[in-house]
Amino acid sequence: MAHSKAKKPFVAEMLRNQQGKSGGQPAPTGLSDEAAQERHDEMLVAIAEVRNLVNQMAQSAASAVSAPAVDPTKLRCELEALRDSIVNTKREIAAVRHPSSSSDRLVVATDELDAVVEATEQATHSILQAAETVDEMADRIKQASKDDFICRTADEMRELIIKIFEACNFQDITGQRITKVVNTVKFIEEHVDAMIAIWGKDAFAEIAPPLPDAPVEADQALLSGPQLGNAGVSQDDIDKLFG
Repeated sequence: MAHSKAKKPFVAEMLRNQQGKSGGQPAPTGLSDEAAQERHDEMLVAIAEVRNLVNQMAQSAASAVSAPAVDPTKLRCELEALRDSIVNTKREIAAVRHPSSSSDRLVVATDELDAVVEATEQATHSILQAAETVDEMADRIKQASKDDFICRTADEMRELIIKIFEACNFQDITGQRITKVVNTVKFIEEHVDAMIAIWGKDAFAEIAPPLPDAPVEADQALLSGPQLGNAGVSQDDIDKLFG
């Protein structure tokens, strides 16, 4: 097996060894100019390799942590804008449904629409009952009378009653459309509740509940329509007013 070539010591190592042998005094190297130049070149090559290695490590570290420079002022402005958006969103949610408010606009709107459907159904039912009664009366008049004018009039009445029956079909279409609106309001209500649950009721503590509607004058109050449920003035109060 071939022996590996022994590594030549650097000039500094030879000087240190000879200095130790001579009692601390530097000794002549005994190297020719050519050998000294060879050792010098080896040192330069080694230094160059170390420099390249350091440069590669620096480049790797720079690429690992490299990121676009961020302007602190711009970042602060963006954070403030995000904060304002969140606060405005909370305020808008509180205007619709505040956790600590006794009134709920979504619930009121849903109840009002349900009341519209119910009132329409009742009115349509009353109209149909009355039309059926008139139709039966017209049929009895026609059968009991032999007069041509009365019979023709009874037939015309029955034709008009049929038109009333057809017109009352609007209640079904109106009820279906209002039901769609009610479902949409309920969908919004569920998502508003979900957002309130995400933030928590404490997040709305600093936001004041919406103010009640401003009172209206007597004449305008008459135009506000019927009251929902028991929210209106009772008949007893009215009787006391005129008593």
